[in-house]
Amino acid sequence: MKILQQDKVQHIFRHADPHQVEIFTDTFNEYSQQFNFKTDFQVNAFLAQIEEEVGYSLTPKRENLNYSCDALRALFGYYKKHPKEAKHDGRCRGHKASQRDIANKAYGGRLKNRNHNDGWLFRGAGYIQLTGRGNYKVIAKEISKVLGHDFTAEDLASEMSTVEGALLSAMAFYFTHRMYKAKTVGEMTAIVNKKTPTYAERKRNYRYIASL
Repeated sequence: MKILQQDKVQHIFRHADPHQVEIFTDTFNEYSQQFNFKTDFQVNAFLAQIEEEVGYSLTPKRENLNYSCDALRALFGYYKKHPKEAKHDGRCRGHKASQRDIANKAYGGRLKNRNHNDGWLFRGAGYIQLTGRGNYKVIAKEISKVLGHDFTAEDLASEMSTVEGALLSAMAFYFTHRMYKAKTVGEMTAIVNKKTPTYAERKRNYRYIASL
C-alpha cells in the first residue's frame, strides 16, 4: 500500500483548506496500519465513502435535525406518539426547529443513550456518521487502543468537530465493521449505509480517486 499523499487528498477534497488536508493526511498515515488498511483498494474505497458523506470539504458535519413538524411525526416513533410536541419542536408555524429537543426526544432511551442530553451529545457526526452513546463507546474504545490512552465516548463527541476526531472515528468504524473484508466498492457501501441511493456515486468517486 502506498503512503497517502497530500496532493491526492487535496484533489479529492478540493474545497478543503491546506491545513485540513495536512491534518487529514498525517492522521491517516500515522494510524492506517493499526486500523488494518493494507491495500490501495481499501484506502481508495474508504476515501470514496467519505467524499460521498461530506462532499468536497473536510469540515466535519453534525446531523441536521432541522425537521418540519410533519417530518418529525413521519420519521420518529417518539413524535408519532406525541404529535403535539412535534408542533412545538418542529419547523412550522413560523418558528425554527428546536434541534436539541428533537435529538434528545427522538434518540432518548435508544442507542444506549441514558442521560437527558445524550441524544444531542451523541447525535450523528463524523466522516462516516455515528449516532448514539453505544456506538460512540464502541468506536472510542478502538481509538483508545490505537492512541494508547483512555478515550471515552464523551471525548469522541467533543472531538467530532475536528478533522482528526472525525477521521479517527471513520477509521475505527472501518475496523470494527470489518470494511477491510469488502471486495468491491458496493460491498463497502453496504456496510456504511445499506439503504443509501448513492451506490453509483460512490463507485464513481472510487474510479476518480483510484486514477489519481
